[in-house]
Amino acid sequence: MKYDAITLDTNIFTNNGYALEHGLLGQLTQFKQGSVKFILSEVIMREIFRHINEENIKIRTNLDKAINRAKKKRLLTETTAEQLNKLTQDEQEPKIFTKTRLKTFEENTGLEIIKASHAEI
Repeated sequence: MKYDAITLDTNIFTNNGYALEHGLLGQLTQFKQGSVKFILSEVIMREIFRHINEENIKIRTNLDKAINRAKKKRLLTETTAEQLNKLTQDEQEPKIFTKTRLKTFEENTGLEIIKASHAEI
């Protein structure tokens, strides 16, 4: 039996820690130039976005809290804490970072997203 497309479910992304750039998910770049298409439904893409974005928000929040706690406990000077806060504020917002990361993943893998309205059930 010959196949011309491959798709994955969200659990594959979850089990691989959403490591889009390396490991099993990073190997999906092989489909960009190959004869087999890599496709995902827009529903799966929304789930992946939501999971990655939620984690990014949590990490950013924890980072900000850690800087402030370290400053309050005098583990960081006021100047150092301000510098760290400035560095994190200069980074992309988690939502923008997530969008950029997923767009890069799409481009690197040749991913084709299938709209739910085009899927036959």
